[in-house]
Amino acid sequence: MTQAELAAKAGLERSRFTRWRQGEKPNLDNARRVAKALGVTPMEVMVGFHLITAEEADQRVASPDPAVLTDQQLVAELNRRLKRTTPGSKSSDDSSPGDT
Repeated sequence: MTQAELAAKAGLERSRFTRWRQGEKPNLDNARRVAKALGVTPMEVMVGFHLITAEEADQRVASPDPAVLTDQQLVAELNRRLKRTTPGSKSSDDSSPGDT
């Protein structure tokens, strides 16, 4: 879906998207319109627009495609995934010398 198609489906002017790209934040009504047009929840749109964090939305962050990440982004993604492991689970640091 193009920006023009999304704007038409959401009942918004295309210039609104330009203003959002330039840093203006959408209001809740506009976030709802975009969500409905995209078939997602308003919460997902608010996270996508960085109005709230995924943690604030109690929402799982979609995993990025590793093939398109820079080395630095890949390391950050690996760190994020390692931090969300369940408490009490074994990490590679917890393995015994004979475990391989």
